[in-house]
Amino acid sequence: MRNTREETRHLVAEEAARLIYEEGMRDYRLAKLRAAEQLGVSAHGSSQPTNEEIEAAIHQRIQLFDAETQPALLRQHREVALEAMEFLQAYNPYLTGAALEEPPARIRR
Repeated sequence: MRNTREETRHLVAEEAARLIYEEGMRDYRLAKLRAAEQLGVSAHGSSQPTNEEIEAAIHQRIQLFDAETQPALLRQHREVALEAMEFLQAYNPYLTGAALEEPPARIRR
């Protein structure tokens, strides 16, 4: 069983993951602060999860809610990005954002 500090870290990580994945927040630090504020816990110290803990919570969320649809959407976004990069090849484009990341951000149609 987890102690209170570990449970708080877990809850903050889950809420920060939700904010990043569902609401599109990009900054992990801000997501942690907002999550702590929403949960009414300290925004500093040992109750704050690491970015790795948040990343793990994001992947758990994907497995729970989007395991069937997310891979196909990611593939579709990457195919569109490849077409755009080929078209813009003379400008030396590079891939960024949701098509590059193995999401933390939810990919929407």
